[in-house]
Amino acid sequence: MCVALLRVEDGRVVDARIGIGGAADHPTRFTAAEQALIGSECNAETRREVAGIAADAIDPLEDVQANADFRRQLVRAMVERALVQALAP
Repeated sequence: MCVALLRVEDGRVVDARIGIGGAADHPTRFTAAEQALIGSECNAETRREVAGIAADAIDPLEDVQANADFRRQLVRAMVERALVQALAP
């Protein structure tokens, strides 16, 4: 599960919160990714960059269900999707 909460003023992100559960041994908040959003328009390129920051930051679980690389890619996709949904009217 991934959540993103964005506060946008005049078309720019002024506050952001991004968190994920189930990919690591505890819920994780991505403060570096949040900071990368501040001041941006959160366009497609920014969303990809922020998702990459989150994927690089996580120390994912690795088990018979999925290896670490797969979970990082999953985090990338989930963060990007959560950002799109956070911007939806």
